[in-house]
Amino acid sequence: MTRSTAATRRGTNTGERQIGTPQSRAADRARRVAALQEQIVTATAALVDAGAWQRMLAVAARFHTYSLGNQLLIAVQNPDATRVAGFEAWKALGRHVRKGERGIAILAPMTFTRPTTNDTTPNGDAGTAADIGAAHGDEGTVQRFTRFKVVHVFDPLSREF
Repeated sequence: MTRSTAATRRGTNTGERQIGTPQSRAADRARRVAALQEQIVTATAALVDAGAWQRMLAVAARFHTYSLGNQLLIAVQNPDATRVAGFEAWKALGRHVRKGERGIAILAPMTFTRPTTNDTTPNGDAGTAADIGAAHGDEGTVQRFTRFKVVHVFDPLSREF
């Protein structure tokens, strides 16, 4: 598989068309998220050992801004990581990630909203959220959703990929 095909499959923006149907891409994303969640469960179960707990505390001290799940993922994939950041963040700092270097997969939240719609307006007719909001004197309501996607962070300082 060529590099551009692999990057397209991962969902990075390479300017090429993505492979597969939207359903297959969604299934692939769900599979990758489920695999990372399984790694989190396994790493959590392994923390009963005192040595593993001390190593996890050392990782948590270095990556205190990350969630516990992402700290576990970093510790499992690269226990010697010192600083991690996304590709663009390293670029902004004047550092570079080597071509072909593998990143540490973590879960990033994606929060989005969408307007809610009720089935009927007060007079019994179907209407849009704006119509319903106008009938009740408010702007309408929105639902907030949070989904997770797999993103990769890099630790070019350790260079053990």
